[in-house]
Amino acid sequence: MTVIAESVEMDRAGGAESETFRTVVLEWEETSRHRLAVNVPAGWTDDAGDLGDAVAEVSSDAFLYVERDGFTWTPTTFQPGAPSLNLEL
Repeated sequence: MTVIAESVEMDRAGGAESETFRTVVLEWEETSRHRLAVNVPAGWTDDAGDLGDAVAEVSSDAFLYVERDGFTWTPTTFQPGAPSLNLEL
């Protein structure tokens, strides 16, 4: 086993854990809102064609905001290279 730092302890999963951080896998859902004026054929209705694919091809300047919710987390082996979140405890 490779020692990551002098102050390393073993977590329950058998991986190394620092004294100040542990690694978890986060999963969440995002809901975003977009708004964009577009030109469509004169006879267009919202049930014609794949609107989702067509909108994906235009500029991302339409972004208004995103909401993130439904967070779940699972402990995993400590990964020193994973991003660190600045969370207040």
